[in-house]
Amino acid sequence: MIAVVTGGGSTDDGRPSKGRRFLFRIASVVFALILATVVAELALRIFTNALLGEKRTTVFYDRYNTTPRGMYFYDLQTGMNFMWPSAEMTAYSHGYFWTHRTDARGFRNPPERQGTDILLLGDSLIYGHGLDDDETVTSILHKDYGYSAYNMARQGDCLYQQYVLTRLFLDEFTPQTILLFVFSNDLVDLGKIRGPGQVHLAPEIDLHNYAAIRGKIKQKGANKPRIPFYRRLIIPRLLVALGRSKKADTKKKASAGEQEKKVLGLRQKGFLPQPGEPVTREHARRLLSIPKMRRRITGNWLTLDDKPLSETEQYYRRILLDLKRRCDKRQTRLVVVNLALNQEGYWRKNSGEWGARFAEKSSVEISKEARDYVSDFVLDVRVRSVAQVGVMTARVVADVQVEYLDLSQEFHSIDNYLPNDGHLSLEGHRRLAERLNRLLSSNP
Repeated sequence: MIAVVTGGGSTDDGRPSKGRRFLFRIASVVFALILATVVAELALRIFTNALLGEKRTTVFYDRYNTTPRGMYFYDLQTGMNFMWPSAEMTAYSHGYFWTHRTDARGFRNPPERQGTDILLLGDSLIYGHGLDDDETVTSILHKDYGYSAYNMARQGDCLYQQYVLTRLFLDEFTPQTILLFVFSNDLVDLGKIRGPGQVHLAPEIDLHNYAAIRGKIKQKGANKPRIPFYRRLIIPRLLVALGRSKKADTKKKASAGEQEKKVLGLRQKGFLPQPGEPVTREHARRLLSIPKMRRRITGNWLTLDDKPLSETEQYYRRILLDLKRRCDKRQTRLVVVNLALNQEGYWRKNSGEWGARFAEKSSVEISKEARDYVSDFVLDVRVRSVAQVGVMTARVVADVQVEYLDLSQEFHSIDNYLPNDGHLSLEGHRRLAERLNRLLSSNP
């Protein structure tokens, strides 16, 4: 019997036609692919760090940048980054996820927090790196101690950005108290964002048109570019990242010859031992005398020489003197808080990674004595850097007669810091809030 296809796409015995069965298979495959993609996307979002590892997770969730997925936009006139207002995103660093949420002004405060009696200006420690907003010192001051505290801190800020932000919003906020925090890397950060001429002249005091800057930032902030839906997905970005990784591996292999030439040159100069011999303590000392290698190992931790330190000190004196004058005019209490923390206990616990980093950068076997030397070297640089910031700040605030609170020696306990990160933990923020409460409840 010959099967006759009816208008519904099936034969006269009720079975689907070949064409319909083919379309059904196609639809099934497409549905399975969509379902698998959705499941994979959800799995990558829920178990990102476990599935991708810390390095790739950082690529996807690093928000400290001005890319479309970042938390900042750049202002050319001030040379500063500003956080997008009314933004919300998931951020990640060193194994920690947190929700980054800003208010209509572009600061990390919940929208309902309007009080600005106490302004906190600082860097990532005060911003609350690695923690959700309700775990930060600002929120703890608000909910546990009843202060109308407002968080104006951002990652990487130093005295220059703090001054500009104060000038932009001082009249709008009319605070009772400004807490201006100083950190261990502030001197280095200032040198990155302000050249020697700018440090010397400090044009931000008299030459910046802050009304125009405020209007420009407000206009820019209201026009945050939209990110297409498909660019929010992890899977397409992962495929792109894998392609770039293969290209990077190819490039790395191509540059292997250059690396061998560098190692050979260092051996000829006595910085590295002969093949088969480990790097000794003396080799490590010689290698760390090379500025480029020293910067790679110590990062942003360094002490300033006499001339740049003197110029930086003059800048601090001029900025703080101007801030004091403006605060006195408004009867606002200005307090400089030294949070260049001596984390020696935490640093010692994690010092082994510095020797491991040294071994990776030098591409040769490292003896235990050499690793210990590198760890002690980096620890010494950090301790001296913290001390230099503290000594200079104390001298300046005494000269300009600004109220000063030195907390640099009050956070020795390891539980004050996030493991494998170094920023303040929830416990550290609680202790800082308790210490600030004692300051704020006292008479100036």
